[in-house]
Formats: sequence, C-alpha cells, structure tokens
Amino acid sequence: MSEALGFLNSSQPFDALFSDIRLKTLSSGGYDLADRAVGLRPLLRVLYTTGNTLTDDMRARFVEGARYLQKPYSEKQLQDSVTQLLAD
Repeated sequence: MSEALGFLNSSQPFDALFSDIRLKTLSSGGYDLADRAVGLRPLLRVLYTTGNTLTDDMRARFVEGARYLQKPYSEKQLQDSVTQLLAD
C-alpha cells in the first residue's frame, strides 16, 4: 500500500484506482487503500473487485461514486468498467 500511496502523493496525474477489497496486507483490505487514496485525491474514481460475493455490508464501505467488478472478469469487462467509471 505504501507504494501506491507514494504514487498518489506524486505530481503524476491519476484518474482512477483499481483496488481488490480483500488485500491481505491491509486490515481493512482495499477499502483502506481507497479511503486513503481519495483522502489524497478527492476527485479520484475507484473501481473495487473481489472474488467473493458482494454483500450490502461490503458495498456500504465503498467510497462515494465507486463501481464494482466481480472476479473473474475478462479484459473487455475490465475495460468497459473503467470506461463507465470515468464517464460518471
């Protein structure tokens, strides 16, 4: 996570973050990364993914405006999801 946050702290432009909800290196998984990333860049769009079934409790932890892509997904599904995320 520190590497991702390092990039987000740089001057390089970023439009979106793709984060796995079940990141094993974080206590709160990809939610924590997304929360911190949006704290650094409030206009950042977030796309979450996981191989687990999405529950209402999981969705309630999403940052505002986030989207979700269920694993496994195809390259086309990922591309379409990112396109929709950035169009919102």
